[in-house]
Amino acid sequence: MTHSNLSEKSPKLGIKKSNRKRILRLIWERGSISRADIAKKLVLTPATVSSNVAELVKQKFVRMERTGDSSGGRKPIILEIDDSTLFCIGVCVKKTEVVAALVGLKGSVSVKNRISYPLPLSDETILKIVTDSIKNILDNIDLQKIKILGIGIGMHGIVDFEKGVSIFAPAFNWHSINIKKMMTDTFHLPVIVDNDVRVMVLAELWFGKWRNLKNFIFLSLGSGVGGGILLNGKVFRGNHFAAGEFGHIRVNEHGSRCVCGNYGCLDTVASEKGLIDDVIERIHLGYSTIITDSISDGNLEHLTFDTILEAADKNDALAIDAFRKLGMYVGTALAGIVNIFNPEAVIIGGSISQAWNYIEIPILESVSKQSMKECNQGVHILRSSFNEPSGEIGAATLIIDSFFQ
Repeated sequence: MTHSNLSEKSPKLGIKKSNRKRILRLIWERGSISRADIAKKLVLTPATVSSNVAELVKQKFVRMERTGDSSGGRKPIILEIDDSTLFCIGVCVKKTEVVAALVGLKGSVSVKNRISYPLPLSDETILKIVTDSIKNILDNIDLQKIKILGIGIGMHGIVDFEKGVSIFAPAFNWHSINIKKMMTDTFHLPVIVDNDVRVMVLAELWFGKWRNLKNFIFLSLGSGVGGGILLNGKVFRGNHFAAGEFGHIRVNEHGSRCVCGNYGCLDTVASEKGLIDDVIERIHLGYSTIITDSISDGNLEHLTFDTILEAADKNDALAIDAFRKLGMYVGTALAGIVNIFNPEAVIIGGSISQAWNYIEIPILESVSKQSMKECNQGVHILRSSFNEPSGEIGAATLIIDSFFQ
Protein backbone atom coordinates (compact mmCIF):
# COMPACT_ATOMS: atom_id res chain seq x y z
CA MET A 1 0.00 0.00 0.00
CA THR A 2 1.86 3.06 -1.21
CA HIS A 3 0.87 6.61 -0.38
CA SER A 4 -1.13 6.78 -3.60
CA ASN A 5 -3.13 3.76 -2.42
CA LEU A 6 -4.08 5.67 0.71
CA SER A 7 -5.62 8.47 -1.34
CA GLU A 8 -8.27 6.48 -3.18
CA LYS A 9 -11.23 8.66 -4.14
CA SER A 10 -14.31 6.62 -5.12
CA PRO A 11 -16.86 5.68 -2.39
CA LYS A 12 -16.27 1.96 -2.95
CA LEU A 13 -12.52 2.31 -2.76
CA GLY A 14 -12.96 4.65 0.19
CA ILE A 15 -14.79 1.91 2.11
CA LYS A 16 -12.03 -0.56 1.26
CA LYS A 17 -9.42 1.93 2.46
CA SER A 18 -11.35 2.46 5.69
CA ASN A 19 -11.66 -1.27 6.30
CA ARG A 20 -7.97 -1.84 5.60
CA LYS A 21 -6.99 0.86 8.07
CA ARG A 22 -9.33 -0.54 10.74
CA ILE A 23 -7.97 -4.04 10.22
CA LEU A 24 -4.37 -2.81 10.23
CA ARG A 25 -4.90 -0.81 13.41
CA LEU A 26 -6.53 -3.78 15.17
CA ILE A 27 -3.66 -6.11 14.20
CA TRP A 28 -1.19 -3.54 15.55
CA GLU A 29 -3.11 -3.09 18.82
CA ARG A 30 -3.50 -6.83 19.44
CA GLY A 31 0.02 -7.74 18.36
CA SER A 32 -1.30 -10.93 16.75
CA ILE A 33 -4.83 -11.96 15.80
CA SER A 34 -6.68 -14.32 13.48
CA ARG A 35 -8.93 -13.32 10.59
CA ALA A 36 -11.94 -14.82 12.38
CA ASP A 37 -11.30 -12.67 15.45
CA ILE A 38 -10.89 -9.57 13.27
CA ALA A 39 -14.26 -10.25 11.67
CA LYS A 40 -15.93 -10.59 15.10
CA LYS A 41 -14.26 -7.52 16.58
CA LEU A 42 -14.89 -5.19 13.63
CA VAL A 43 -18.25 -6.74 12.65
CA LEU A 44 -17.10 -7.49 9.09
CA THR A 45 -17.85 -10.49 6.92
CA PRO A 46 -15.14 -13.18 6.66
CA ALA A 47 -14.93 -12.48 2.93
CA THR A 48 -14.33 -8.76 3.52
CA VAL A 49 -11.63 -9.51 6.07
CA SER A 50 -9.94 -12.09 3.83
CA SER A 51 -9.81 -9.82 0.78
CA ASN A 52 -8.44 -6.89 2.77
CA VAL A 53 -5.91 -9.03 4.61
CA ALA A 54 -4.74 -10.47 1.28
CA GLU A 55 -4.13 -6.93 0.04
CA LEU A 56 -2.29 -5.96 3.25
CA VAL A 57 -0.11 -9.08 2.99
CA LYS A 58 0.60 -8.43 -0.70
CA GLN A 59 1.74 -4.91 0.04
CA LYS A 60 3.79 -6.09 3.05
CA PHE A 61 1.92 -4.32 5.81
CA VAL A 62 0.93 -7.62 7.40
CA ARG A 63 2.48 -11.08 7.51
CA MET A 64 0.98 -14.49 8.22
CA GLU A 65 3.21 -15.48 11.07
CA ARG A 66 2.07 -18.85 12.46
CA THR A 67 -0.93 -21.06 13.12
CA GLY A 68 -2.94 -20.58 16.29
CA ASP A 69 -4.73 -23.05 18.55
CA SER A 70 -7.81 -24.67 17.09
CA SER A 71 -11.15 -25.01 18.84
CA GLY A 72 -12.19 -27.53 16.19
CA GLY A 73 -11.45 -27.66 12.50
CA ARG A 74 -8.44 -26.12 10.79
CA LYS A 75 -5.95 -24.14 12.85
CA PRO A 76 -6.32 -20.39 12.27
CA ILE A 77 -3.57 -18.33 10.62
CA ILE A 78 -2.26 -15.66 12.97
CA LEU A 79 -1.61 -12.22 11.50
CA GLU A 80 1.04 -9.77 12.68
CA ILE A 81 2.30 -6.38 11.54
CA ASP A 82 5.17 -6.79 9.09
CA ASP A 83 7.80 -4.43 10.49
CA SER A 84 10.54 -5.65 8.15
CA THR A 85 9.76 -3.37 5.21
CA LEU A 86 7.94 -0.27 6.51
CA PHE A 87 9.88 2.33 8.51
CA CYS A 88 9.82 5.92 9.66
CA ILE A 89 12.70 8.27 10.35
CA GLY A 90 12.55 9.94 13.76
CA VAL A 91 14.66 13.01 14.49
CA CYS A 92 15.03 14.66 17.89
CA VAL A 93 16.48 18.18 17.75
CA LYS A 94 17.96 18.81 21.20
CA LYS A 95 19.73 21.79 22.70
CA THR A 96 23.19 20.34 22.11
CA GLU A 97 22.77 17.64 19.46
CA VAL A 98 20.51 15.96 16.93
CA VAL A 99 19.58 12.28 17.28
CA ALA A 100 18.06 10.45 14.31
CA ALA A 101 16.87 6.85 13.99
CA LEU A 102 15.19 4.43 11.62
CA VAL A 103 12.14 3.16 13.50
CA GLY A 104 9.88 0.23 12.61
CA LEU A 105 6.12 0.06 13.05
CA LYS A 106 6.61 -1.76 16.36
CA GLY A 107 9.01 0.88 17.71
CA SER A 108 12.23 -1.01 17.01
CA VAL A 109 15.34 1.04 16.18
CA SER A 110 17.63 -0.46 13.53
CA VAL A 111 19.85 2.49 12.52
CA LYS A 112 20.73 5.44 14.74
CA ASN A 113 23.10 8.40 14.77
CA ARG A 114 23.76 11.44 16.90
CA ILE A 115 25.56 14.57 15.80
CA SER A 116 26.63 17.36 18.17
CA TYR A 117 26.46 20.97 17.02
CA PRO A 118 29.79 22.54 16.07
CA LEU A 119 30.53 26.02 17.35
CA PRO A 120 29.80 28.80 16.66
CA LEU A 121 26.10 27.92 16.60
CA SER A 122 23.87 29.40 13.91
CA ASP A 123 20.51 28.69 12.31
CA GLU A 124 22.25 27.35 9.22
CA THR A 125 24.50 25.08 11.30
CA ILE A 126 21.59 23.53 13.22
CA LEU A 127 19.50 22.96 10.10
CA LYS A 128 22.47 21.43 8.30
CA ILE A 129 22.98 18.98 11.18
CA VAL A 130 19.30 18.02 11.02
CA THR A 131 19.57 17.46 7.27
CA ASP A 132 22.85 15.53 7.61
CA SER A 133 21.39 13.26 10.29
CA ILE A 134 18.52 12.26 7.97
CA LYS A 135 20.87 11.78 5.01
CA ASN A 136 23.03 9.55 7.19
CA ILE A 137 20.04 7.28 7.87
CA LEU A 138 19.05 7.14 4.20
CA ASP A 139 22.64 6.39 3.15
CA ASN A 140 22.70 3.34 5.44
CA ILE A 141 19.57 1.58 4.18
CA ASP A 142 18.49 -0.14 0.97
CA LEU A 143 15.54 1.84 -0.35
CA GLN A 144 14.86 -0.92 -2.87
CA LYS A 145 13.91 -3.26 -0.03
CA ILE A 146 12.19 -0.99 2.48
CA LYS A 147 9.75 1.92 2.33
CA ILE A 148 10.05 5.13 4.34
CA LEU A 149 6.58 6.34 5.36
CA GLY A 150 7.83 9.75 6.42
CA ILE A 151 10.03 11.84 8.69
CA GLY A 152 8.93 12.87 12.19
CA ILE A 153 10.84 15.65 13.93
CA GLY A 154 10.73 16.46 17.64
CA MET A 155 11.94 20.03 18.01
CA HIS A 156 13.14 21.85 21.11
CA GLY A 157 10.89 24.81 22.02
CA ILE A 158 7.44 25.87 20.88
CA VAL A 159 6.28 24.30 17.62
CA ASP A 160 3.25 24.95 15.43
CA PHE A 161 2.24 21.32 14.96
CA GLU A 162 -0.19 22.08 12.14
CA LYS A 163 2.28 24.05 9.99
CA GLY A 164 5.51 22.38 11.07
CA VAL A 165 7.02 25.71 12.10
CA SER A 166 9.44 26.19 14.99
CA ILE A 167 7.81 29.23 16.60
CA PHE A 168 10.48 29.78 19.26
CA ALA A 169 13.52 27.75 20.29
CA PRO A 170 14.98 29.41 23.42
CA ALA A 171 18.36 27.67 23.32
CA PHE A 172 18.86 28.68 19.67
CA ASN A 173 17.18 32.07 19.99
CA TRP A 174 15.35 31.59 16.71
CA HIS A 175 11.78 32.36 15.68
CA SER A 176 9.41 31.14 12.94
CA ILE A 177 11.62 28.59 11.16
CA ASN A 178 9.58 26.46 8.73
CA ILE A 179 11.28 23.12 9.32
CA LYS A 180 8.56 21.09 7.62
CA LYS A 181 8.90 22.92 4.31
CA MET A 182 12.71 22.73 4.35
CA MET A 183 12.78 18.99 5.02
CA THR A 184 9.92 18.21 2.64
CA ASP A 185 11.65 20.13 -0.16
CA THR A 186 14.93 18.32 0.55
CA PHE A 187 13.73 14.74 0.99
CA HIS A 188 10.34 14.67 -0.81
CA LEU A 189 8.77 12.64 2.00
CA PRO A 190 5.87 13.44 4.36
CA VAL A 191 7.21 15.45 7.33
CA ILE A 192 5.51 16.11 10.68
CA VAL A 193 7.07 18.38 13.31
CA ASP A 194 6.15 18.73 16.99
CA ASN A 195 7.73 19.66 20.31
CA ASP A 196 10.50 17.29 21.40
CA VAL A 197 8.82 16.34 24.67
CA ARG A 198 5.31 15.98 23.27
CA VAL A 199 6.67 13.31 20.95
CA MET A 200 7.87 11.44 24.06
CA VAL A 201 4.23 11.34 25.14
CA LEU A 202 3.48 9.53 21.88
CA ALA A 203 6.37 7.12 22.48
CA GLU A 204 4.85 6.20 25.86
CA LEU A 205 1.35 5.99 24.41
CA TRP A 206 2.31 3.70 21.53
CA PHE A 207 5.27 1.70 22.77
CA GLY A 208 5.60 2.20 26.54
CA LYS A 209 4.64 0.18 29.60
CA TRP A 210 1.89 2.63 30.55
CA ARG A 211 -0.21 2.41 27.38
CA ASN A 212 -3.39 1.84 29.41
CA LEU A 213 -3.24 5.40 30.80
CA LYS A 214 -5.56 7.99 29.27
CA ASN A 215 -4.54 11.04 31.33
CA PHE A 216 -0.93 11.65 32.26
CA ILE A 217 1.73 14.32 32.47
CA PHE A 218 5.14 13.61 30.96
CA LEU A 219 8.13 15.46 32.37
CA SER A 220 11.50 15.22 30.64
CA LEU A 221 14.62 16.03 32.68
CA GLY A 222 17.74 16.24 30.58
CA SER A 223 19.67 18.98 28.80
CA GLY A 224 16.55 21.00 29.56
CA VAL A 225 13.20 20.47 31.28
CA GLY A 226 10.07 20.06 29.20
CA GLY A 227 6.62 18.59 29.51
CA GLY A 228 3.83 16.95 27.60
CA ILE A 229 0.17 16.40 28.43
CA LEU A 230 -2.15 13.53 27.51
CA LEU A 231 -5.84 14.25 28.12
CA ASN A 232 -8.48 11.61 27.42
CA GLY A 233 -6.04 9.70 25.23
CA LYS A 234 -5.11 12.73 23.11
CA VAL A 235 -2.01 14.92 23.16
CA PHE A 236 -2.95 18.40 24.40
CA ARG A 237 -0.96 21.13 22.65
CA GLY A 238 -2.65 24.31 23.84
CA ASN A 239 -4.25 27.21 21.99
CA HIS A 240 -0.93 28.36 20.53
CA PHE A 241 0.95 25.05 20.78
CA ALA A 242 2.76 26.11 23.96
CA ALA A 243 1.19 23.74 26.50
CA GLY A 244 3.55 21.79 28.73
CA GLU A 245 6.35 24.32 29.24
CA PHE A 246 6.78 23.07 32.81
CA GLY A 247 10.49 23.87 32.74
CA HIS A 248 9.57 27.52 33.19
CA ILE A 249 7.61 27.13 36.40
CA ARG A 250 9.37 29.20 39.06
CA VAL A 251 10.56 27.00 41.93
CA ASN A 252 13.50 28.95 43.38
CA GLU A 253 12.81 32.50 44.49
CA HIS A 254 16.49 33.42 44.48
CA GLY A 255 17.48 31.30 41.52
CA SER A 256 19.67 32.00 38.51
CA ARG A 257 18.56 33.44 35.19
CA CYS A 258 16.84 31.05 32.81
CA VAL A 259 17.08 30.99 28.99
CA CYS A 260 13.50 32.30 28.94
CA GLY A 261 14.66 35.48 30.70
CA ASN A 262 13.07 34.82 34.10
CA TYR A 263 14.80 33.65 37.28
CA GLY A 264 14.54 30.46 39.31
CA CYS A 265 12.75 28.34 36.69
CA LEU A 266 12.69 24.56 37.10
CA ASP A 267 14.96 24.36 34.05
CA THR A 268 17.75 26.10 35.99
CA VAL A 269 17.78 23.52 38.81
CA ALA A 270 16.45 20.25 37.36
CA SER A 271 18.36 20.03 34.07
CA GLU A 272 21.78 18.44 33.64
CA LYS A 273 23.34 21.91 33.62
CA GLY A 274 21.44 22.90 36.76
CA LEU A 275 22.65 19.77 38.54
CA ILE A 276 26.26 20.29 37.42
CA ASP A 277 26.19 23.96 38.47
CA ASP A 278 24.91 22.98 41.91
CA VAL A 279 27.64 20.35 42.38
CA ILE A 280 30.39 22.74 41.24
CA GLU A 281 29.17 25.41 43.66
CA ARG A 282 29.29 22.92 46.55
CA ILE A 283 32.80 21.83 45.59
CA HIS A 284 33.95 25.48 45.56
CA LEU A 285 32.42 25.86 49.02
CA GLY A 286 34.68 23.06 50.24
CA TYR A 287 32.32 20.08 50.45
CA SER A 288 34.11 16.74 50.45
CA THR A 289 33.46 14.50 47.43
CA ILE A 290 35.01 11.81 45.27
CA ILE A 291 33.73 13.60 42.17
CA THR A 292 36.93 15.60 41.75
CA ASP A 293 38.95 12.36 41.65
CA SER A 294 36.95 11.25 38.59
CA ILE A 295 37.89 14.28 36.48
CA SER A 296 41.22 13.42 34.88
CA ASP A 297 42.48 16.96 34.35
CA GLY A 298 40.80 18.36 37.47
CA ASN A 299 38.92 20.94 35.39
CA LEU A 300 35.37 21.20 36.77
CA GLU A 301 34.19 22.56 33.43
CA HIS A 302 34.48 18.97 32.20
CA LEU A 303 32.13 17.64 34.88
CA THR A 304 29.26 15.58 33.44
CA PHE A 305 25.97 14.15 34.62
CA ASP A 306 27.36 10.64 34.26
CA THR A 307 30.25 11.46 36.62
CA ILE A 308 27.84 12.71 39.27
CA LEU A 309 25.63 9.62 38.90
CA GLU A 310 28.66 7.33 39.21
CA ALA A 311 29.65 9.14 42.41
CA ALA A 312 26.15 8.72 43.83
CA ASP A 313 26.28 5.01 43.02
CA LYS A 314 29.49 4.91 45.09
CA ASN A 315 27.58 6.47 48.00
CA ASP A 316 29.08 9.96 47.64
CA ALA A 317 27.13 12.21 50.01
CA LEU A 318 27.47 15.37 47.92
CA ALA A 319 26.19 13.69 44.74
CA ILE A 320 23.29 12.00 46.54
CA ASP A 321 22.27 15.26 48.20
CA ALA A 322 22.46 17.13 44.87
CA PHE A 323 20.01 14.62 43.39
CA ARG A 324 17.80 14.91 46.49
CA LYS A 325 17.66 18.69 46.06
CA LEU A 326 16.86 18.32 42.36
CA GLY A 327 14.06 15.88 43.18
CA MET A 328 12.64 18.29 45.74
CA TYR A 329 12.42 21.07 43.14
CA VAL A 330 10.80 18.70 40.64
CA GLY A 331 8.24 17.70 43.27
CA THR A 332 7.50 21.35 44.02
CA ALA A 333 6.67 21.99 40.35
CA LEU A 334 4.69 18.77 40.06
CA ALA A 335 2.60 19.64 43.12
CA GLY A 336 1.13 22.60 41.24
CA ILE A 337 0.72 20.57 38.07
CA VAL A 338 -1.09 17.81 39.98
CA ASN A 339 -3.40 20.39 41.56
CA ILE A 340 -4.32 21.67 38.10
CA PHE A 341 -4.66 18.43 36.12
CA ASN A 342 -5.34 15.70 38.71
CA PRO A 343 -3.86 13.13 36.29
CA GLU A 344 -3.73 9.36 36.58
CA ALA A 345 0.05 9.55 36.59
CA VAL A 346 3.15 11.63 36.08
CA ILE A 347 5.79 9.92 33.94
CA ILE A 348 9.36 11.17 34.29
CA GLY A 349 11.87 10.59 31.51
CA GLY A 350 15.02 12.10 30.08
CA SER A 351 18.62 11.38 31.06
CA ILE A 352 18.18 12.40 34.70
CA SER A 353 15.56 9.67 35.17
CA GLN A 354 18.56 7.33 35.24
CA ALA A 355 19.07 8.68 38.78
CA TRP A 356 15.60 7.39 39.73
CA ASN A 357 16.85 5.72 42.93
CA TYR A 358 17.94 9.13 44.22
CA ILE A 359 15.16 11.43 42.98
CA GLU A 360 12.01 9.32 43.39
CA ILE A 361 11.53 9.73 47.16
CA PRO A 362 12.12 13.52 47.31
CA ILE A 363 9.74 13.96 44.36
CA LEU A 364 7.04 11.90 46.08
CA GLU A 365 7.52 13.71 49.38
CA SER A 366 7.30 17.18 47.81
CA VAL A 367 4.22 16.31 45.77
CA SER A 368 2.52 14.84 48.83
CA LYS A 369 3.31 17.82 51.07
CA GLN A 370 2.65 20.63 48.61
CA SER A 371 -0.42 19.48 46.67
CA MET A 372 -3.99 18.94 47.83
CA LYS A 373 -4.78 15.43 49.02
CA GLU A 374 -7.89 15.36 46.85
CA CYS A 375 -5.72 16.15 43.81
CA ASN A 376 -2.78 13.83 44.46
CA GLN A 377 -4.79 10.85 45.70
CA GLY A 378 -4.16 7.89 43.42
CA VAL A 379 -1.68 9.77 41.23
CA HIS A 380 1.25 7.52 40.32
CA ILE A 381 4.74 8.96 39.90
CA LEU A 382 6.40 6.67 37.34
CA ARG A 383 9.71 6.38 35.58
CA SER A 384 9.59 6.39 31.77
CA SER A 385 9.33 3.07 30.00
CA PHE A 386 12.53 3.90 28.13
CA ASN A 387 15.97 3.61 29.74
CA GLU A 388 17.28 6.27 27.38
CA PRO A 389 15.52 9.44 26.20
CA SER A 390 12.88 8.41 23.67
CA GLY A 391 12.69 11.54 21.52
CA GLU A 392 13.70 9.90 18.24
CA ILE A 393 11.21 7.04 18.76
CA GLY A 394 8.50 9.53 19.66
CA ALA A 395 9.32 11.65 16.63
CA ALA A 396 8.93 8.62 14.36
CA THR A 397 5.64 7.91 16.12
CA LEU A 398 4.29 11.19 14.72
CA ILE A 399 4.33 9.43 11.35
CA ILE A 400 3.11 6.11 12.73
CA ASP A 401 0.24 7.80 14.57
CA SER A 402 -0.75 9.73 11.44
CA PHE A 403 -0.51 6.59 9.33
CA PHE A 404 -2.73 4.47 11.58
CA GLN A 405 -5.20 7.29 12.16
